[in-house]
Amino acid sequence: SITTKITGAIKIFPNPIQRGNSFTLSLKLKQAGIYNIQIVDAAGRIVVQKQTIATAKAHTEQMQTKSIWSSGIYYVRIFNDKNNFISTHSFSLQ
Repeated sequence: SITTKITGAIKIFPNPIQRGNSFTLSLKLKQAGIYNIQIVDAAGRIVVQKQTIATAKAHTEQMQTKSIWSSGIYYVRIFNDKNNFISTHSFSLQ
């Protein structure tokens, strides 16, 4: 089966996030499997790229921000193991 874009698949908390702190990424997926997580800044630069293995449709992941990142809006993007886009969600970094 082909995994397609899922609306509302990502929840981020807390939001906004203080620079240097971690946050929880809660994913609702169509199926368990290998997924790629990207955090992208407002200029489109990938600042974090991480692979995760979701053992169930509901998956949580702890992510860490860096204190050197600029304050502003960042985007979390999720891709499946075939690099098909699943979902995106933004968060504010203070």
